Amino acid sequence: MSETVAVRVTLFWASVQHGKPDECWPWLGYLEKDGYGQFFWEGRMRPAHELALTFTTGETRAQGLDTCHSCNNPLCCNPGHLRFDTRASNVADARAAGTIFGRTGKLSETDLATIRTRLAHGARQQDLADQYGVSNSLISMIKTGRRHAA
Repeated sequence: MSETVAVRVTLFWASVQHGKPDECWPWLGYLEKDGYGQFFWEGRMRPAHELALTFTTGETRAQGLDTCHSCNNPLCCNPGHLRFDTRASNVADARAAGTIFGRTGKLSETDLATIRTRLAHGARQQDLADQYGVSNSLISMIKTGRRHAA
């Protein structure tokens, strides 16, 4: 590992609040509107939880896979809580927990149904994103069924 890479990895881990092995380790750095941490790596912003898993295991996320949290905490960077898995598995985890996290908390199944209904009646995606504290892209994925389909 080059000195520059080692310094960047050290900077990354300095932005994680380490705890006990079974606890969530929250990301303390830059956050996107959707509540996920981001870190500048290899010329672009990358999800902090994905990098935490990659830096720990050496595995990179394959195309078509998600970086999943067993703890359902989008800020968590504890590699013991993370895995690369399919979108279907990731959505199943969120459904089993009864939550989908956004910046301000959780979207319930009722919230999802309301969002879909309002979209069908002309609500603007950005207005819904702002109201529910999630990203516009999450609202778009809910709308198209790519995420949290009914």
